[in-house]
Parts: sequence; structure tokens; C-alpha cells
Amino acid sequence: MGPISATIHCMFNPFRFRGRATRSEFWWFTLFYVVLSFAASIWMMLPFLGMVAEIGVRGAGGDLSTMLETEFIAPRMDGFNAKLWWASLALLWPMFAHLSVMVRRLHDTDRSGWWFWVSVIPIVGYIILLILMVIDSDRGRNSFGPPPKGKAPQVVKRGLPEEPEDPLHAVSGSEALRALRQSRMQV
Repeated sequence: MGPISATIHCMFNPFRFRGRATRSEFWWFTLFYVVLSFAASIWMMLPFLGMVAEIGVRGAGGDLSTMLETEFIAPRMDGFNAKLWWASLALLWPMFAHLSVMVRRLHDTDRSGWWFWVSVIPIVGYIILLILMVIDSDRGRNSFGPPPKGKAPQVVKRGLPEEPEDPLHAVSGSEALRALRQSRMQV
């Protein structure tokens, strides 16, 4: 999936937590979300950049404490509060879209969306979540649906025609393999 189609797909489905998402869909939308957040942060900080420049110009000959009085800072804070409100509102929709594509990416690796909460663990949680986002998808159908890349791969029968079929080669996907293991353990 390309960057434009991934962004459009995620922005039009911000509350779709069912199904699966490919790695390319997740990473293209993550790049879009990071660039959008960075641009909104720069836009919000513009009043402070002007204030720092003005302090630099005035600071050469004046006292810093007189420059930091309320008459100097208050008008800039009003602008910051308004921009903070608008930036937060503008980033709300992409935030939900990013959360949903992250859950669908976890589904693609046959993990529950609740694995998102591993990121609450400082440092280690982010590393674990990053690894889960990078690993390859399940090739076949898993417990969250068919693969998003297209149809599931066909099962290829291995061995000579007179040999009995090995059940391990007949399954595709992690859920079917788990069911096969469970049936062998009960015998």
C-alpha cells in the first residue's frame, strides 16, 4: 500500500478496530501522523519564537526581569492557548486513526489489540511494541480474519503421492497450528 492510499484509508476509518493492517499501511500512516504532529507543534510555538527573538533584541540593553512582566507575556499566552486548542482538536481525528491502525497491525501478527497497553511500561514497553509492529504478518488466515494483502496462500501437498499426508503441512496460519497442537496433546 502506498503512502496516499494508506493515509486516506486510515483517515476514513478511524474507528475500525476489526480486521488486519499491513506493515506498509501502518508505517506510512505513522509517518503522516508524526509529520502532522510536528507541524502542529511548530505552529503552536510560533508566539514563543517571536517572544524569544524580541527578548534577544531587547536583552542587549535591558534587564531580563522587566522584559518578563505580564504585559509582555500575556498577549502571547492568549495566542498560544488558542493555538493549543485548535491543534489538539485537529490532531484528535488522526490520533484515533493511528490507534485503530495500530490495533489492526497487532491483529495482523495474530495478537490482541490489548497488546497496545504494553507501551505503558517505560522504555521496555515501547521497544516491545516497536518489535511487534515490525515483525512480519501471519501469511494465512488468523483469528482476526484473512490477510490484508490478498487471498491466503494455497496449501501445497508435499511428499510422494503414496505417502500419508502430514497434518503439519496441511495447516496455514497460527490459529490452525494451535488447534492441531491441542488435538495432539489430548490424544
